[in-house]
Amino acid sequence: MTRIPGYQEDMPDDVAMRLVRRHLAEQHPDRNNGEEGPLFQVCLEALKYLREGRKREAGRPEGVAALTVSLEDVLNMRCVPMNASSFRACSRCGGSGIDPVRDDCPYCEGEGRVMKTSHGRSMLVSCRHCRGTGEVTIPCAVCHGRHTTPGQDTVTLKPGTRDGDIINSTAGRAVRIGVEMPPGVSVEDDDLFITLRTPYATFVRGGSAIFAAPDGEQGMLVLEKGTPDGVIRRLKRRGLPLYGGSGRGDLVVQLLVRIPGAEASESLEPLHFMKHALDIARIGKSKPRKFVG
Repeated sequence: MTRIPGYQEDMPDDVAMRLVRRHLAEQHPDRNNGEEGPLFQVCLEALKYLREGRKREAGRPEGVAALTVSLEDVLNMRCVPMNASSFRACSRCGGSGIDPVRDDCPYCEGEGRVMKTSHGRSMLVSCRHCRGTGEVTIPCAVCHGRHTTPGQDTVTLKPGTRDGDIINSTAGRAVRIGVEMPPGVSVEDDDLFITLRTPYATFVRGGSAIFAAPDGEQGMLVLEKGTPDGVIRRLKRRGLPLYGGSGRGDLVVQLLVRIPGAEASESLEPLHFMKHALDIARIGKSKPRKFVG
């Protein structure tokens, strides 16, 4: 592989495959007057090596790269960059390695044909230097004839992406997606389930509960007066995107009473806590008794 012009050791296999096929077409006997180019056999061996390597990588799980994304990235279907760089076709020459700006051939002065005299007869023949095009090709000024330039490899999360799915990156690399779930958020099919702690006064008097949704936006639930503890509300189309982009799942929110006193009172039942508070208030308002001596 090191004998292939433009090949680099950290180049992905799909880019190397395109490079080898391009050189193989240039070294083919049909383009060299029936004779094989000096690198024709080398390109054939390189092509066979890359095809066997692709079959081996397809059967090995370690051949798939791993990328961890957040739940917010999946909900918003963002384009997530990878840590490793990739090689992609040069933007100036389109991967041909030849600069698009060309000069006129100095031998035929851009005509594409030259006058040739043979056995006392003169005739116009195609210029052998420019092959009748009248232009001289020069290496690309950006990739210097290497056909590719290094770039950032990215993965675009599509609708329906779930934890463990394999997606191809922009460089054609297979990437296994791992979704990092925030604390207190669970997934069932296409729906998201969260628990929202709300003050007891909001349940009794009514009001609104504002919270941060998993997609990064703000959510709000309106509670009527006397709403019971543990009520479940469903927000339509605030869950995971469906496959193909045909819709979204729902966001299911369970409302629980937030008890004052931090996490130590987490296991205390709300009704028992409020009964204890009312008993203290009743004792404080009781009148002192008069004792008859």
